[in-house]
Order: sequence, then structure tokens, then C-alpha cells
Amino acid sequence: MLERKNERIEFISSRDNEKISFFDLSESGVGCYHSKAKEKNSFILVKINDLSLRAKVIYCIRRKDDYRIGLQFWNILPEKQEKLNEIVNQYSKGVPVSYQVEEDENKNKKAEKSKKNTRK
Repeated sequence: MLERKNERIEFISSRDNEKISFFDLSESGVGCYHSKAKEKNSFILVKINDLSLRAKVIYCIRRKDDYRIGLQFWNILPEKQEKLNEIVNQYSKGVPVSYQVEEDENKNKKAEKSKKNTRK
């Protein structure tokens, strides 16, 4: 697991029409609340402003009305890491963020196929 490089950024607001809320953003991952459960070790696409990143679900905990999910950014290219570092730095100073989360169907299908092959 990656070691945290900077302090966390907490309580970043979401657009009102989304069912997801970021509460923690760092250079290595993001914590969020989501209305749907996500399977541990599955992959998610996280879009922060104009930056798209793949993230692995580290944990998913049921809460009263939603799920608390921990995502670790996965295999970030150096130029994307640099852009993410800039975003994290800006948002630590209060600059707003826009974001979106969606399933990474391609990565999850490959992982499922790999599981089936190892069971044989």
C-alpha cells in the first residue's frame, strides 16, 4: 500500500444531482460516500476535473443511508500523477473540485476472467 505524502483534503463538496460525495482526497487515493456498494478489489474510474484515473476499491462499508468507500489510485502515469499532485495542492487551498465516479467495466471483466482461469 502507498504511504500518504500529504495531508488529506476533507469534505470536498459534490454537485447536488450526484449520489456520491468525496470526503477525502490525497495523491494516492480518495474516500467517498456512495449510494451503491462497490465490490472490494474491483476497479472504478474516477474523474477529477479533466483528469481520469483508475482506482481500486480498498474497502466498502455499509452505513445507514449509503456506503463509505476507500479507493486507491492505480498505475498512474507520471504526467497524470503530476497533474493530480497539482489538483490536490490547489484543493488544499480551497479551490473547488468537480468529480465523477463510474465502473471500470474493462478492468473488472479482465479481473473476473483471470479469477476463472486460476480456479481451473
